[in-house]
Amino acid sequence: MHLFESFIEAYGPILILTTVLLAVRKEAMRRFGRSHIVAEASMLYAAYFCYFIVRGLVKDQASAARVNAHRIVDLERSLGIFVERRAQVFALGHDWLINLMNWVYVWFHWPVIVIVLIWLFVQYPGEYPLFRNAILVSGALSLLIFAFFPVAPPRFMPEFGFIDTIEQRSYSRHVLLPPGLANLYAAMPSLHAGWNLLMGIAIVRYAQQAPVRAVGVVIPILMTLSIVLTGNHYILDFIVGDIVAVGGLLIARQFFAGHTTEDPPPGPPSVAVPTS
Repeated sequence: MHLFESFIEAYGPILILTTVLLAVRKEAMRRFGRSHIVAEASMLYAAYFCYFIVRGLVKDQASAARVNAHRIVDLERSLGIFVERRAQVFALGHDWLINLMNWVYVWFHWPVIVIVLIWLFVQYPGEYPLFRNAILVSGALSLLIFAFFPVAPPRFMPEFGFIDTIEQRSYSRHVLLPPGLANLYAAMPSLHAGWNLLMGIAIVRYAQQAPVRAVGVVIPILMTLSIVLTGNHYILDFIVGDIVAVGGLLIARQFFAGHTTEDPPPGPPSVAVPTS
């Protein structure tokens, strides 16, 4: 039974995600054609791997990352917001809560981003480039911060009493991110928080049904809780992550937007009326 549960936790969500992607593929190809989809997917895949390759190139900075982590903690203490350890202790006392937070951290990030971008691509093609570009811009800004200000996450700082809840209690940590591409010292900023906020903004702005818009509000909140309670980020990480993501959205709107609304359907051709 334990083996079965481990399999479901590790691969169940990705099987569901694959089913969803196959379901929208047919409709997307019908509306936009194979060449457009292939070009868009190729660009996003290239950006995805470039992001993690560059991220991985700056991962060997353990000493600087630990020093910067102490700076983050000292700043939070001076601001009176260093509550991460107390929050994690509370969560560890409730198995259902910490298991939920582990699951949210892994499966509410890339799967949510992929699903929302596909939804925008199919339903709101005029708005899709804005959010795609916002992710690309905020990702590029974050890479600069990762390179020049590496930060060790709380789970690497046992002197503060943190533990890695996902490593200890989850079987799915590396399903969506190969360990070789992970940057262990990229806690600041948190793109788990920032990019999920972007997806929440898209859902709230464009979803027609109130329950779906509510999901757009809940998803960023759950992700923010999970990154703290699992020991992966400090409070300042998600604050800066949200600022960088919103900044990426504003830059994308200002410089890369083009037209961000769907063109109206063409009207009937005009007919010249002869005059006497």
